[in-house]
Amino acid sequence: MTIPFSKYHGTGNDFIMINGLAAEISAGTIPVADLCKRHTGIGADGLIILVRSSQADFRMIYYNSDGIQATMCGNGGRAAAAFANRIGLSKDHVLFEASDGSHEAWVTITGVHRYQVRLKMTDVNGVRHESEGLFLNTGVPHLVVFSKAITSLDVTSVGRHMRNLPKFQPEGTNVNFVEIIDEGLLVRTYERGVEDETLSCGTGITASVLANALREGTLAGETNVFCRGGNLNVSFNRNGDHFTDVILDGPVHHVFDGTFEI
Repeated sequence: MTIPFSKYHGTGNDFIMINGLAAEISAGTIPVADLCKRHTGIGADGLIILVRSSQADFRMIYYNSDGIQATMCGNGGRAAAAFANRIGLSKDHVLFEASDGSHEAWVTITGVHRYQVRLKMTDVNGVRHESEGLFLNTGVPHLVVFSKAITSLDVTSVGRHMRNLPKFQPEGTNVNFVEIIDEGLLVRTYERGVEDETLSCGTGITASVLANALREGTLAGETNVFCRGGNLNVSFNRNGDHFTDVILDGPVHHVFDGTFEI
């Protein structure tokens, strides 16, 4: 069976996109981990399948590069909205389902290969204070660690250690290292499921902004965030440790199309 795919990235966080509405595809038949391998496969941080939904334009099924299904991916959700726009499934506004609930997205710029996509994230309730930093769930769990000089930090080794701390088991956590700079926040992320640093992580960048709002006592606003793959913007409203109207905004690029066989 030959399956068409598209490759997308959001600030360097890259995904294999499959239109599961055009043909009924059983996710279990797709060798996700093999396809996501950098040197022997297509190469990606994750794989996304758009399937039918009775309540929205589509349902997004997201797999990390290790082949394990995850609840949500912020940049993946933005890439899915751009992909849906390109294949004619939606226009400027899209409603889709993910494992953490329903999401809205707005495609504000449409180019030949470049899009600008705003994604409404789920509300965030509760933040746990740990000795290492702040722990919260923005669709997936994140530990936010505030530090200095993170450009020289060994994110892979330190992040792997924190990701596997017993208190975060059995599933572990993503780990974000955050430095406050004049222009906003600088963020580097160790992502579980990828088991390495990624160039960008939408849920992690969102978690970093919300954690910083708690540290600074900010009730609402927007923050520019810089990561290795580019920059994003996060806006929110806060009441205590309850966050609503959380929007992740940034560019998405269509890289190329192809096919693979299973």
